[in-house]
Amino acid sequence: MSELGNTGRKKAMGPTIPRGHTLGEFTNYQEATALVTRLVQGDFPAAKISIVGHNPVIVESVRSRLGYGR
Repeated sequence: MSELGNTGRKKAMGPTIPRGHTLGEFTNYQEATALVTRLVQGDFPAAKISIVGHNPVIVESVRSRLGYGR
């Protein structure tokens, strides 16, 4: 007997790569965050930005403008 609704698929492990356009490829995190800063300063919605790292795969979803404690 098999369970109803079982598709036989394995559940994906790790982060889900967001869909959208690639705006740049960078060799380090600081260069990527510099682009994010320019986009947010130009009124691009921060919630629509993600930084995707490779080896290992890391996905960072930007939530708001970078701020420092005062």
